Amino acid sequence: MTCTDNVTNLIGFKQVKTMINLPDAFNEAVAKALESGKLPNWTSVNLLDVTLRDGGFAVEFDWSRDFIKTFVSECVKSGTRKVEIGYLGGVNSKSGWYKGISADIPSDFIAELIEDIPNLEAIAIINPWRVKSSVALKDYKKSGLSLLRVAYNPANASSSWNIIQQAVNENINVGLNVTSVSRHTNSSLLSIVEESKRQGVTSISFADTTSSLLPKQIEEFRPALNLARELGIGLGFHGHDVLGFGNANALAFINHGINTVDVSIGGVGRGGKNLVAELWKFMKVSEILKQTDESLISLANLSKLIGDRFHQNYADFIGLTCAIFGISPEIVEGLSPLPQNIQHEANLQCSQLIYSHLKQIIKAYD
Repeated sequence: MTCTDNVTNLIGFKQVKTMINLPDAFNEAVAKALESGKLPNWTSVNLLDVTLRDGGFAVEFDWSRDFIKTFVSECVKSGTRKVEIGYLGGVNSKSGWYKGISADIPSDFIAELIEDIPNLEAIAIINPWRVKSSVALKDYKKSGLSLLRVAYNPANASSSWNIIQQAVNENINVGLNVTSVSRHTNSSLLSIVEESKRQGVTSISFADTTSSLLPKQIEEFRPALNLARELGIGLGFHGHDVLGFGNANALAFINHGINTVDVSIGGVGRGGKNLVAELWKFMKVSEILKQTDESLISLANLSKLIGDRFHQNYADFIGLTCAIFGISPEIVEGLSPLPQNIQHEANLQCSQLIYSHLKQIIKAYD
């Protein structure tokens, strides 16, 4: 049996009818993997999507409101509830201030997103030494903002702590984003953790801004990471992958207790490729399969949405399935790479195939 059914596109993408035939051997291998009950779950870490914020630099933050709504809705359907919508207070460039909506996201738009999209945890970030105007934090508190992340570097520490105190006074949940973490020592991170606790910060994310971090350096941060966990501070990582160490760094951090990893669809971002959301979703495949049968389809739609905007290839769900389920790529030779329109159709069919087998297994045990 081959999987040639067309999958309904949930948000109105043009449906392309193709003749993609997923090989019988692939179909059977997926079924066998699911029936074994030993699905890989490489990590149970939370994912935080930063496509709109970090990828915004590549399009001057010029997303339309409809695009943002569509993206965020599909992101939540795919199982990633934490979505960073954009900056507060503005973002400047060498030629001036970015004018796109996510460079200074309005509080009323965040409120609208939260009202329209169930289960969304809307997040924003502020760079205190680069804001163009004061920020009415009270309005963002009223909007339902889930988390305000505040950028931090030692040279501008006072401005970061000042914003944090203002946010804490408004009862806003505050996280600290430590930029250029590769330049830090364990001693400097210990000091940051201690001050974060005093200031009321609830989470710290370590950003490899320059993509210079190596996994062995993370071992040196162990005392600071341990202290943060002892103090009840959540931990995260924002990686870049210029040198190819982004995923390895994230896994090393996870081994030391971080609970959130920043990702973006297709890896779009500033300062080097971000961690690819599609890959990390497949690494959490056991959790994905416990969600609705829309989850992987929504992920495929996101890959198409961002791929079209950035003129880049969509994720290859067939290749990801082989890697995560331990299936030999020999059985899908010729299916990668595919033309863009066919790749999207193949991703939808692959998603349907996985859920079809899962439903049969669940039905057999009912």
